[in-house]
Amino acid sequence: MNWHKLFTAALIEEDGERLLSLLNSMPQFENIEQMQKALGLISQAIELFEKKKIEISHQMQKIEKEKKFMTSCSHSEFTHIDLHS
Repeated sequence: MNWHKLFTAALIEEDGERLLSLLNSMPQFENIEQMQKALGLISQAIELFEKKKIEISHQMQKIEKEKKFMTSCSHSEFTHIDLHS
């Protein structure tokens, strides 16, 4: 299977590790069409990584808010829960 097909499959599967591996092993292309196709695929990979970066940032912000909430609550609130009410 050629590099373009492998890269396209990795994009579809959103497999970041495989994309990076393929970028590191990018072959010398024989003509301008292959180079342009590679450029288009790499542009799509950049968009994917940017999207993932934003998603991770939002997840980190959510975790940070939850952490602040948990630390703002006193420890005694969690140890003295009335289960009979």
